[in-house]
Amino acid sequence: MIKPLSGGSSEMSEHEVLALDSNFETWKRERASGIAVEPYLYYAVEHITKRYTLTDEQVQYGITDDFNDGGIDAVYCLAGKANIMITDELQAPLSGIDTIRVMIFQVKSSKSDTGFKPDDIDKMAHFADDLLLVTDRSSKKLSQKYHSHLVTIIEAFKKAYVDAAHNFPSLHLEFYYVTRGDGDTLNVAGEAARDRLIEVVRKHRGTDNSNDSVNLYPIDSCALLSYVRKRRQRTRRLTWNSQPIPIGKGYLGIVKLQDFFSFLKDEGGFLDELIFESNVRGNQGKTSVNRQMRTALDDGGPPDFWQLNNGVTITCANINPIDAFSLSLEDAQVVNGLQTSRQIFGHFLDHKPTANEMRTVIVRLIPVADDALRDKIIRATNNQNPIKPSTLVLTGTVHRDIEDLFKAQGFFYDRRPGFYKDQGKEIAKIISLNEVTQAAIAVLLHRPDDARGRPGNYIGGEGKKGEKHKLLFKPRQKARLVELQSYLKAVLIVRKVAEFLNSVSEIDPGERRNILFHMSYHVVCSIIGYAAPTIEEVFEITSSQLTQGKLQLSYKTVLDVYKAQAKDADNPDIVAKGSDFLAAVRSTLPAEPSAAPVLQSQPLTKKKVKDILSAAEFKW
Repeated sequence: MIKPLSGGSSEMSEHEVLALDSNFETWKRERASGIAVEPYLYYAVEHITKRYTLTDEQVQYGITDDFNDGGIDAVYCLAGKANIMITDELQAPLSGIDTIRVMIFQVKSSKSDTGFKPDDIDKMAHFADDLLLVTDRSSKKLSQKYHSHLVTIIEAFKKAYVDAAHNFPSLHLEFYYVTRGDGDTLNVAGEAARDRLIEVVRKHRGTDNSNDSVNLYPIDSCALLSYVRKRRQRTRRLTWNSQPIPIGKGYLGIVKLQDFFSFLKDEGGFLDELIFESNVRGNQGKTSVNRQMRTALDDGGPPDFWQLNNGVTITCANINPIDAFSLSLEDAQVVNGLQTSRQIFGHFLDHKPTANEMRTVIVRLIPVADDALRDKIIRATNNQNPIKPSTLVLTGTVHRDIEDLFKAQGFFYDRRPGFYKDQGKEIAKIISLNEVTQAAIAVLLHRPDDARGRPGNYIGGEGKKGEKHKLLFKPRQKARLVELQSYLKAVLIVRKVAEFLNSVSEIDPGERRNILFHMSYHVVCSIIGYAAPTIEEVFEITSSQLTQGKLQLSYKTVLDVYKAQAKDADNPDIVAKGSDFLAAVRSTLPAEPSAAPVLQSQPLTKKKVKDILSAAEFKW
């Protein structure tokens, strides 16, 4: 169950110290302008979690550094082999998962605060004790020790674990203690603290969970530099079992399973999550189809695996021949056959390839330079199998148009999660689907309660979810450009409110999250003059109208309402997501002139679309 600590590293050379400091300064300049957290903390977390392909939004969600953080600077809970981030907003069912990974960080940014202190390791042990006590779901006890956002993360983990408990999930606990010192070994007192941490985990998990792991990683500057130096694998070798059939610029052929296993690896030998198309990256878990597939792989055949499976579709930017049977692929992505790929990789993790392993899988290889064509391929190949419609949402025309319009204003819509982060774009310039959705729900649809608690209901799906998605992302043709760009205006307004809240020291991170969307809605209504502003009225708001006076008034109004309702609540997050809070906020505003949904409002009459667009302001 308990893995030994890695050995100590050699001392850093002068050039290595210079390399890390230089890289950090470059990262701050190119990526970190305007972020609201300590830069070195973000830098360390971003690079250490690189293998798990977290988006910037997810990295920021897990950062807990603040007053009453219990000595814990960041926490990330990841479910299943697909490393699904567990949050309080997660709506995907986790009952089928068989692993949960928890990454807990303590990061010292000062160059003078070096070494690994036993007291800090003990803080990790105290936190682990509270985290693993899954039978006690009382947030009131936790709120006496931790700020509310950290409590929310703890509760989200406990709920996910309880939901999956019948599946006996293995638990992987990773504690990262990062300093800017030189040397990653613990002294005698540090080792004793490490042993106390392990005993805390054993108290809750027992000693018979052979698939569990617990690791304390002391990360000095040299160890962090090794994480920083890891880069995404841009080129991959694909080896055919026999001559493939050329079709246009692409190929159709068969690949040995063990060669395909090698194709899926990253440079560290792990399954490279970045090879999976981000819009279909989810893991279906232990479905009957996946169980049958894995059984067929483990049984060894006959028949050959390609006879039992539809195969895999891979797109890439360029194809360069190596020899008669091998190709070098640039920016390869598996766009169909994700579950097949996972099962093949899992099989060879458990069964080392042998010389007798001759089974194959069908591979379709398509070079694609055009995003629109790539999205058509993704939709076509995945619609042939049962896959959730919400998974394919971001391949639609509307979202490509949003990406183009945002880019024209200097922002990057993260339609392909992690794409712009991988390109090194500035954190503050990257806008996720979730951020757009929450801002638009709060400001354009006047539903900050849904923005806080149920944004997933507006992202694809069928039935009511599908209708909500259309309400939010189906602009009127006559005002299409105004409505598409209004998503950016909504995001900028919410970010301005978040910036104000981050400057206020009297509330904690959880309270900031719980009033953010209601305050954004309130300040917009205060500027426009009533509780149901139209999309055109919101679009015309300028940064100069969000004065400190307006922000302060909305802050006081919304916070007073929130505190009155959350005072006796067992869980303040439920208050923020509830209809009573919204109703109380609305009661402080002038009455709505119409009950009609905002995105179904009448066509523009007062001003022409081109006049509204020409006067729009996005440089906030």
